Amino acid sequence: KDILKSECDQLIDDKTIKSIENKIQKFYSDKNILLDLSNEQMGLLTYQIKKINAFDQMKLYEISQAIKDSIKKAQDIRSEIEKCNIDKIDDYVATKTQLLDDKTQLLNLSVKLGSEIQEKESEFAILNSDFLKSKKEYEMELKKNSINDISSKAVIMLDKLLTELYFEQISKVINQFKIEINKLMRKQDFISDIEIDSDFNIVVYRTNKYSVNEIKEIKENLGDNGILTTLGKRAFETISKLNLSKNSNKKIDIDVELNKSSFSNGEKQIFIMALYKSLMYLCRYEVPFVIDTPFARIDSEHRDNISKYFFRELKGQVFILSTNEEVEDKHFAMLEDKLAATYMLDNADNTKTTIQKDIYFSEV
Repeated sequence: KDILKSECDQLIDDKTIKSIENKIQKFYSDKNILLDLSNEQMGLLTYQIKKINAFDQMKLYEISQAIKDSIKKAQDIRSEIEKCNIDKIDDYVATKTQLLDDKTQLLNLSVKLGSEIQEKESEFAILNSDFLKSKKEYEMELKKNSINDISSKAVIMLDKLLTELYFEQISKVINQFKIEINKLMRKQDFISDIEIDSDFNIVVYRTNKYSVNEIKEIKENLGDNGILTTLGKRAFETISKLNLSKNSNKKIDIDVELNKSSFSNGEKQIFIMALYKSLMYLCRYEVPFVIDTPFARIDSEHRDNISKYFFRELKGQVFILSTNEEVEDKHFAMLEDKLAATYMLDNADNTKTTIQKDIYFSEV
């Protein structure tokens, strides 16, 4: 037993266990006699020996190494603590306290601002509700207005359009007008250019050719004010820049302002049609067009042009109210593939009007 105890006090490994067994077998051949153990005690001893034999020596090494590392870390921490300068600990504590106070103040400010945001959002909701209510009431008032008021709103809308998009959009209208007027007007270069100001006043120009001598004579007869009044602002500006000291028959283009009131009724109608079509060139929507007695003031050649280049090319619905002496068979044939329906209104003795569908005068 003393030998077994002595061996167990050492680090037990397979070699040690074997040594113990050899020593026991050397003195006693019967283990039960040697130890004087019962079968139950012998089984317990055998279990303990197997448990010792199965012990993981590396685990013991790892635990031992971990203890050494822990001792080393504790020594390093103690060394750091001994080296540490705690003279400024009060400053650190004061700074930390101040930062915590600042944090608290900022949190309070955040709560306050959050509350103000909620109040503002509530105010906005109320104001928005009032705005929507007022807008609805305003729209209801607009619906109650007369046709004249609707026209006024259209003028206001047009004025706003001219104010915001004048230079870009009106330029497009002018360029398109030059194309349309030359399509519809029989006379070549009847109108060379137009100007449209912010109030939608339209100035019409025709380019005439004058020699220097003719211009000198005009200036002598009319003077500056006469030229401005008779020929217009463009002509006055062009003539003012010319050197009229020498005689010359060289022709110069002068844009002369035309008086629209001097146009014939047919010319006025063609002018309006060309302008309307140019405006529709910018329109994103198809707008219905209604015209009464379209050819009453138009000669035959202009009727052909209007049928081809106005009625056929105009976008949207077109309602033509004509008499039996206006849209003749030739013009009807030009428009026939574009016609959705025809109606003939027969007024007998100014007492009763009969409407017949899909019938035109020539078919009666």
